[in-house]
Amino acid sequence: NQNKARLALLCVSALYGTNFGCVKVLDEAMSPAMVAALRFSLAAAAFVPLGLSTQFDCDERKAQIIESGVLAGVFCFIGYLGQALSLLSTDASVCAFICSLAVVVVPIIDLMRSSAEVVTGAPPQKKSKLGSAMPPALLAVAGVGLLELGGAHSPGIGDLLALLQPIFFGACFWKVEQTMKKADPIYATGEAHYLTVIMLSTVAICSIAWAMLSEGGASAMATDAWGIFASGGRGLILAALVWTGVVTTGFTTLVENAAMVHLSAAESTVIYSTEPLWAAAFASVALGEHLG
Repeated sequence: NQNKARLALLCVSALYGTNFGCVKVLDEAMSPAMVAALRFSLAAAAFVPLGLSTQFDCDERKAQIIESGVLAGVFCFIGYLGQALSLLSTDASVCAFICSLAVVVVPIIDLMRSSAEVVTGAPPQKKSKLGSAMPPALLAVAGVGLLELGGAHSPGIGDLLALLQPIFFGACFWKVEQTMKKADPIYATGEAHYLTVIMLSTVAICSIAWAMLSEGGASAMATDAWGIFASGGRGLILAALVWTGVVTTGFTTLVENAAMVHLSAAESTVIYSTEPLWAAAFASVALGEHLG
């Protein structure tokens, strides 16, 4: 089961690698806030039927899933918000490298949780594995740095905003792991489905609110969306939205949550550090970009 989960996350990382080309198409057509609103709304709508069919062993567990899903969704949205805003002034390669620091953040969160349990006298939920988790995390960060960083770059506000990515994406992974580790094997698949729907719905609501504030209200947002799809190239825009919404947001989140039953958040983020490799390969094949 663990090997299957690792393989599944590796495939998810490869799918994430296709995001850059699609997001480039979308960002040329609309604002980042509008992209987020449409993308996450589509993702949430596509996977709502899974949540409606979920069964739980007790109402207390269902309430726990809802609470965790909302919190993880808020963490995820803040990470995406930091990513979108940082890309306005920061190179994509630098932003990607900073995002990869999530592999370091997750073990640190584990350590902080263990330390807090010692201070409060609460029974530890699990032993901290910072010593074994940090070497592969640091190695992954170093590898991404060698791939992504180059040339002169002076730190700026964009880099500071980009730091929201590893902090909140890492917190999201950690929260999902904590939730799914408590799943009953009989109900684990259904709980992963329900958690996915709650997370996606939360991110969608936050993204719509961001778009409404950014665009100047619901009516202005609807008018802008209509203008975008009424213009030329709407077929490519729609394809990019469907791919990023249904496949590389909804489907990948579902697979991630299911894999967390068998894997730790620390190991998952190390696997995700391969994303720049897949992104470079996709850009080379699909976009004609050349590897340096």
